[in-house]
Parts: sequence; C-alpha cells; structure tokens
Amino acid sequence: MLIQVLSLWKNDLERRLEERARHLLEKRAGSHRICWLWNVGDSSDGTELALLGLAGDADVQIIRCDTDIGGGEDVPTRRRRMSASATQMFAAIDPAADYVLLHESDLVSGAGVVTELLYQLLAVTDLEGGGLHALAGWPTIDINCGPQFYDVWAYRDLRGRTFTASAPYADGYNRARPFEVGSFGSVWLAPAELVRDRVIGEECVVDLCNQWRREGVRLWCDPRIGIVQPVDLWSPQL
Repeated sequence: MLIQVLSLWKNDLERRLEERARHLLEKRAGSHRICWLWNVGDSSDGTELALLGLAGDADVQIIRCDTDIGGGEDVPTRRRRMSASATQMFAAIDPAADYVLLHESDLVSGAGVVTELLYQLLAVTDLEGGGLHALAGWPTIDINCGPQFYDVWAYRDLRGRTFTASAPYADGYNRARPFEVGSFGSVWLAPAELVRDRVIGEECVVDLCNQWRREGVRLWCDPRIGIVQPVDLWSPQL
C-alpha cells in the first residue's frame, strides 16, 4: 500500500522550514510505503530551493504551483489562493497512491500519525459496513492559558455549525472514539480516489468536504489523534 503525504508551503524560509520538513519526513506507516508531495505556491523567497536540498534521498516530489491571484493577504484572498494551489496539487497525486494524507506543513503530529489515522479509518469503514470514508485528527493550540481546539473554521458538525474552541466543541462529540462531522481540516486521511484531480472552490477544504458529502462520503474526526499548531507559526485570521 502506498500513502502519499501532501503539504503546502509558501514563503517559509524563515519559519523553521528545516525543522518542519524533517518532521514530515519522519512519518512512518509500518509495512506500508510513504511518499511525499510538497507544493510551493505563490512564494517569493527561497522556500523551493531549501526544500529541494532537504528532501535528500527521500521519495519527495516538489512542485511549483503559483496561482497568479493578486490582491492582499485578507482571508478571502488567501483562501482563493490556497484553493487554487491545492487543486493543482491534487492533480499531481501519484497514480499509484492508495491513500493521501493532507498534513499542513506548520502543524506537529506524532511520528505514527499515518498509522493511527489509517487504522481508525479502516476500523470505521469496517464498522459501518463499507462505503467511502475520510478521517481527521484533533488539532489544538496552546493560547489563552491552555490548549484549546484550533481549527474552528474548517471543522463543522453535521448541521454545518463550526466547532467551538472549548467543550462541548460540537454536536456528537465523543472523546473516546471517532464521531461523524460535516467537514474537517488540518490533518486528514482519505482514499486517493477521492482526492486525485479534485477541483475545489474558494472555501478550500470545506468545499472539498461538501463535495464528498454530496457524493455519499462520510467524514469522521478522532479526538484521540492529537495535532498541535505551534503558537509561533500561527497568526489570527481577521
């Protein structure tokens, strides 16, 4: 089985790039093979060259996907760029990949996160009697005097309501096992057939999740699989 780990990069040369690249390259999945797809988009510094130097002998494909979307750094414009860049990245997914793991490049996860997500995704699929499923981890950030749920924009419950930063988080939340959601983000695993050549709209991963749900794909979040957003690599989206 081949699992391809996808990550987006932009102007990251001075943002702990080497540490982040090595963190992604440390991922393992037991007997399964892993390869990496790194997309550098709309970048004006040396991010691409630095990543090429860090890839070494690892099975890493680095692509350049500039979007030519002008404008400022407001949230809607940034999301349009990210959606366009991700669409180009999805078109470059390895034809041999069985699963893809989208891992935002600035997030921190355990070395076994690929194995954990795959195990839980297969368990959910078996428990639900088959069908198509995708599964995400549980991102947090340590601000306001302690850890709180991080990705409150992308993660939404089955009614379309965004998660809250603190308990009860979302309708259906269960800390002991995966629970079904309407959308997710940050770090997620899905069969490659659901992602390859996918075109997404201006709402990025939320649009992808909406497409999936219209097609009968069920989405899950597992609070036991922790993901961390480092505070020094985060800025509020206003």
